[in-house]
Amino acid sequence: VGEFLTAMTQRDMQMSIEEGQTLNFLEVPREVELAIIDTTDPKSDHNYLIPQSLLSNGALIEVPDTPLQVRVVRFFQNASVGRRAPEMAAAATMGIGAQIAIEELPPASRDDARDMSAAIIEPMAGGHSYGKWLVSLGLGAPQSFMHEGHTYVLKMRPRRQYLPYTVTLKEFSHDVYPGTRIPKNFSSLVHLSNPVQDEERDVLIYMNQPLRYDGKAFYQASFGKNDTLSVLQVVENPSWLLPYIACVLVGLGLLLHFGLTLRRSMARRQRAARRA
Repeated sequence: VGEFLTAMTQRDMQMSIEEGQTLNFLEVPREVELAIIDTTDPKSDHNYLIPQSLLSNGALIEVPDTPLQVRVVRFFQNASVGRRAPEMAAAATMGIGAQIAIEELPPASRDDARDMSAAIIEPMAGGHSYGKWLVSLGLGAPQSFMHEGHTYVLKMRPRRQYLPYTVTLKEFSHDVYPGTRIPKNFSSLVHLSNPVQDEERDVLIYMNQPLRYDGKAFYQASFGKNDTLSVLQVVENPSWLLPYIACVLVGLGLLLHFGLTLRRSMARRQRAARRA
């Protein structure tokens, strides 16, 4: 039962955070979302998110709390992008996508592989089209358009799960064995800030020593950018207690079985002593 519930309910996420950076979200690497970000206000961005489940070919999607609509011309579960040859027709008409060729690929099947999802979308407002844009996990260049004085950035990205607290990476350490490049230890010193719980504390996350907080376990998984980037694997498993409950039940069962056996043995000895 525990294994079944774990397979059904466990969620694996990631947090890629650089030294000095503060984040309040996790990324789900196997799911994507289309983010339409209003960057007009220099103090804060407003994110309008369209989940992958709505990105089907031909769909016309209303963007909540905005005058925008998005028509999904085509969605690719997995695709490769590269520079377009002059003789090839462009799938997009606006942004960097007008110079890009896109090729659909079969969905990734290996555990260590990820789909590079992409889509051709057409933002619209008030019956006016802002052209066709290519958004993809394989494109890093920002793409934006303006409508009624608002600047909207278009981005395909891993789906985010926002947290009611923030995590700041204060320091990342990467130690190796002398004279080798074999990792001896790598750890992340993070600051956890939860205003709702009035909680401020530093936590050291290192190999085999995760941070367990708010039903999630933050494990040290990887690193990059010359040891300034830490990658934390985050696991949310609502049924994590079941193996412990199972061990307790097995222990109680063994004690009960031992007690019953001992009782029968003592009863036999008493009967034998009376006959003697």
